[in-house]
Amino acid sequence: MRTVSSGPAPWGDLLTAAARLVGIAGLVINGAVRDAAEICRAGFPVFARGLSIRGTTKTYRGTIGDPIDLAGLTVRRGDIVVGDRDGLVVIPAEELDRSLELAGGREATESAYRQQATTWS
Repeated sequence: MRTVSSGPAPWGDLLTAAARLVGIAGLVINGAVRDAAEICRAGFPVFARGLSIRGTTKTYRGTIGDPIDLAGLTVRRGDIVVGDRDGLVVIPAEELDRSLELAGGREATESAYRQQATTWS
């Protein structure tokens, strides 16, 4: 969480606490968050466009289970979202088995390269 945004931030420390209570493991938001220090102290992973001190109104209730647009990518119920400090990847539910197979093959190839590199010195 490094970028500063001038837009409102619908997510902060209170929603983080509530999310943790119901078992939510992290947040991906195509927008800003606030209360970054408290969220970091809570150990709650967040992928956001930026930070903002401005809160939002509570007039729109939102939806649950509908497809969402995440920076131009449609994410549907059942899709797998995986992230680390390098970024995010979205795996469509119907492609999970094939993705795991390809990832395993890539990991094996890269592991062999790493092993080879240790013999170069």
